[in-house]
Amino acid sequence: MTQLAVTESAEAPSAPRTARRRVHDRSVGFDVVAHILLVIWSLIVVFPLLWVVVSSFKTTDEVLGNPLTWPHHFEWQNYVHAWT
Repeated sequence: MTQLAVTESAEAPSAPRTARRRVHDRSVGFDVVAHILLVIWSLIVVFPLLWVVVSSFKTTDEVLGNPLTWPHHFEWQNYVHAWT
């Protein structure tokens, strides 16, 4: 009975170490690909939001003329007009 208890305690710590090593080796490439995809997805999500905020400070002519440029001057009256 004593040998059985010693055998069980000796095997238990080695199983998680082996499993951790396999998961770490396999996940390095997955982590790189996942991070690249997350950065691309973040840009896809953030760009339209930034575009809407920047466009809200433009005049109508600036938005219709070239929507991807920075406003020449910030039109704070757009917010006054929207909220009144």
